[in-house]
Amino acid sequence: MPRQTLSALVLGAWMAGTLFMWAVATQNFRLVDRLLASPTPQWSERAKPLVPGDARLLMRYQASEVNRLLFERWGRTQIALGAVFAWLVFTAPRPDRWLRLSAVLMLLIALALEFAVVPETVRLGRLLDFAPRDVPPAAAAPFWRLHAAYTALDGTRLLLGVFAAFRLVRGA
Repeated sequence: MPRQTLSALVLGAWMAGTLFMWAVATQNFRLVDRLLASPTPQWSERAKPLVPGDARLLMRYQASEVNRLLFERWGRTQIALGAVFAWLVFTAPRPDRWLRLSAVLMLLIALALEFAVVPETVRLGRLLDFAPRDVPPAAAAPFWRLHAAYTALDGTRLLLGVFAAFRLVRGA
C-alpha cells in the first residue's frame, strides 16, 4: 500500500473516530431522557421503589461513566493514530512542511487532551455526578471550562485534520 494512501487511511480513521465520539457522547445523555419519556412497562415496574428523579440521576451517572471510559480509551487510540500518522508524514520521500506541522500539532493536541484535560474533567465530573443542583457546586465552573477547552481543542484538531487531508490529496 503506498505511503500516501496509508497516511490518508490513518488520518481518515482518526477524523471518523472523532466524529463518532462527538455523536456518542451527546447521544448517551439524550438517550436517558428519551427512555424516561416513554419507559417500557418492565422499566416502570422496576423503577417504582426509586425516589422521584433518582432513575434519571442514576441513568445519567451511567451515561457519564460510559462517556468517561470512552474518552479515556479514545485518547490512547488518538495518540497511537497520531504517532503513526506523524511517522508516515515525517518519513515520506517528499517532505511537506505544512503536512508535518499539522501532524505535530494534531498529536500535541491529542497528548494535551489525554494527559491534562480528560483526567481533570473525569475527576471533576465524578464530584458533580450526585451533587445537589439547587446551588451550583464549586466543581461546576472548572468542569465546564475544561469541557469547553476539550471541545475547542478537539475541534481545532479536526480542522487541522481536514487541512492535512487536503495536503495529502494535493500531493497526489
